[in-house]
Amino acid sequence: MRKTQVHSVLLVFSFLFLQLNIPIDVLAQKSAVIEWQKNYGGSGNDNSLGICNGINGGYIICGFTGSTNDEITGNHGSADGWVISIDATGKLQWQKCLGGTDADDIQSIIKAGSGYIAAGFTQSTDGDVAHNNGSADGWVVHLSSTGSIIWEKNYGGSNFDLIQCIRPTNDGGYIFCGETGSIDGDLSGIHTAARTVDAWVVKLDASGNIAWQKSLGGSNQDAGSYIQQTSDSGYIMVGSTQSADGDVSGYHDSTDIWVVKLDVHGSMKWQKCLGGNRMEGSFSIRQTSDGGYIVGGTTRSSDGDVTYNHGLEDYWVVKLDADGTLNWQKTYGGSGGEQLFDIIQTYDGGYIMTGLTTSHDGDVTGLHRSSIMYSDEWVVRTDAKGKLLWQKCLGGSSQEAGYEILQVTDSVYVTTGNGCSKDGDMDSCYGPNDYWVVQLKETDTTTGIINVSTSNEIVVYPTITNGVVNVRLPDGMSEVSMKVTDINGKIITTSIGGTGKERTLYIPQGTAAGMLVLQIRTQGSVVVSRKIVYRP
Repeated sequence: MRKTQVHSVLLVFSFLFLQLNIPIDVLAQKSAVIEWQKNYGGSGNDNSLGICNGINGGYIICGFTGSTNDEITGNHGSADGWVISIDATGKLQWQKCLGGTDADDIQSIIKAGSGYIAAGFTQSTDGDVAHNNGSADGWVVHLSSTGSIIWEKNYGGSNFDLIQCIRPTNDGGYIFCGETGSIDGDLSGIHTAARTVDAWVVKLDASGNIAWQKSLGGSNQDAGSYIQQTSDSGYIMVGSTQSADGDVSGYHDSTDIWVVKLDVHGSMKWQKCLGGNRMEGSFSIRQTSDGGYIVGGTTRSSDGDVTYNHGLEDYWVVKLDADGTLNWQKTYGGSGGEQLFDIIQTYDGGYIMTGLTTSHDGDVTGLHRSSIMYSDEWVVRTDAKGKLLWQKCLGGSSQEAGYEILQVTDSVYVTTGNGCSKDGDMDSCYGPNDYWVVQLKETDTTTGIINVSTSNEIVVYPTITNGVVNVRLPDGMSEVSMKVTDINGKIITTSIGGTGKERTLYIPQGTAAGMLVLQIRTQGSVVVSRKIVYRP
């Protein structure tokens, strides 16, 4: 069937529904409000990267600090890993600097029995660090419930090695992924000795001893950024690749998102490159309730696996089946830049994600400062198919970003990231960059239901128009607001004439022909949506 025939069929179908006054939908309007927000740090650079639930409630947050004052004590020198415990209202309970006199960082943290496992990298050979294989090592620290070190271990070789993510396994041990440039020490199976970096996956027992390790990749740059155990006791990892050989097949160009499925022993079952002819990256993957996977990343492409790009770079969400087949994909953003750092499946089967945006158009509203040099944290909530339900810009006139998000209850979420504003949503800042934690509550603004199938329905006519649309309201409904948008949500008109039950909308000249949507918001905050065919 040709495109013109399809378009004609759709017009006739819509016309029949509208002439019969059958409502197309009644939309429950959702949004989110800040319950509380807190920043933590000192006069140096402090950056939060991970969050988990606390043993006794509240949250544990990890990252790194360059500060030695205000809320930070015990810094060993240069940059330390910094772990803090806060209660459910954001009040600081305890803090712990981890490291030595060189650079150290904690990228990921999880609950582990009555304490916590923190992981990142270290370049130190003193302080809390007993040993280093060379350059930088992957570093795992077992902490008590109050932040005391129970044990710490290094992993790697003579070159740079780091851990991006650590997660628990069902045998009481741990799995971590990251990247390695070493060919010695704890490493084997590296794909090239000439340069570079492989993705690195290591299985640990409960005491931190290596059970097995795998170097994954090809002859170019490869890295792992997130891993978790799957329902079949294997593992799913996401990262990036610039290789087209070795373990990698299906590479597109530049940098691809790389998804790898491993069995329980670390053998590769399948792998998938996702992307187009420009740069993609991902820091987040989760197994979903249907046995598949949701990948959260960033794309600059508009070809290959990517069907649309709003601007410089977009949030990119990809739903995969259990075998890695692409089920659907969506981009979110505006004409500026977006970077997505974390996505989780919500209790209702939808998704929520966080990262940053510099856009003030497209899918993005509420940006606090319109400049490509400054970003807001951007939280996006969708349904199970990726339809955008609400979005929220968080920040002020400076630079904010979100790195991880947790669901607390059916309607409450907490994010961690960094910020440095003293206005907008963030009312203070210790230094050039602070840890920033925000608790959000999802709200449903629908407070009533209109039965539009009764004799007291809203009547819209004509439904095929050259510019004038009449609206007849039912008895008792007079306080309403109306707008006409195109099918992408862009507002066409809010020009309204008339009072009482009879209203008139005027579609401005120059509006493109096609399907428009009339939204009528009632005094009960219910939105009734009707479609109109506009033919100038």
